[in-house]
Amino acid sequence: MTILKSFHRMAYQILPTFIIENFKNQKEYQAERFFCDIEIFSEFFKVAVERGSTVLDCGLNLGMHTDILLSLGVKKVIAFEASREILEKVVPKYHDNDSVTVVQKALSNEAGKVVFYECDAMLGSSSLRRTRDIRKWGCYEYEVEATRLDDEPIIQGAENISCVKVDLEGADILALDGGRKLLEKHAPYVIMEYVDTLTEYYLDGKKLDKYSILNFCKEIDYIPFNLYGICILDEEIFEESVFEDMNDLILVPKSKLQDWTTLLLPRYQYAIFEKLLERI
Repeated sequence: MTILKSFHRMAYQILPTFIIENFKNQKEYQAERFFCDIEIFSEFFKVAVERGSTVLDCGLNLGMHTDILLSLGVKKVIAFEASREILEKVVPKYHDNDSVTVVQKALSNEAGKVVFYECDAMLGSSSLRRTRDIRKWGCYEYEVEATRLDDEPIIQGAENISCVKVDLEGADILALDGGRKLLEKHAPYVIMEYVDTLTEYYLDGKKLDKYSILNFCKEIDYIPFNLYGICILDEEIFEESVFEDMNDLILVPKSKLQDWTTLLLPRYQYAIFEKLLERI
């Protein structure tokens, strides 16, 4: 087993977190998360997020990442969530917090009514498509409103968006495609889930595959790195990494590449490698 495979085993180990009462048809639902969701993502946010800036949390879930961002002193978190079950729990959490705006819509590259598949069992697995988790655990469906990032007035009025987190069960590239103007204007760092559920989606009439991120990054002038801070443009590294040793990507705007590689990336890698090697 290579060291990166060992990193994957540790980074994506499922950990219990807390109990949610009366959720998913259970009186006491045991919420779970990946190790990386807090321990690694928080280190990325520490270097990528500007204090006093606005950050987008695309796929709010129960607010795990939004809570980290608030602790780092962001001015505003604009969070998107479509799941009715999640919204019932998370909207009251931030009701009195002026630093968080919850947009109750799905994200895509087209606006309008869409079918949403609410997973019966797995927290965070609900989706705009019948993904493998939906097929495994079952679901019920209903219509939600989908929007484009570039169409949302609250985003159009934001002064400084320093970072975007995207976790949308395969619809991640579509959400970013609907925010091209945002990416061009603000050049935020992006951390996104990148797993094979994306193959359930189409972009410009073409089915997405593992290589879709390369063309997309080229179009938007971004450079892709894996979760461990390794650039994946090299063909061999791409094949070894994507869908193999990580399930998330970091996208860096070319305009910030020098600062990322010389100042921020060393700090990020130093922190996460210490955490991962300690666990291994």
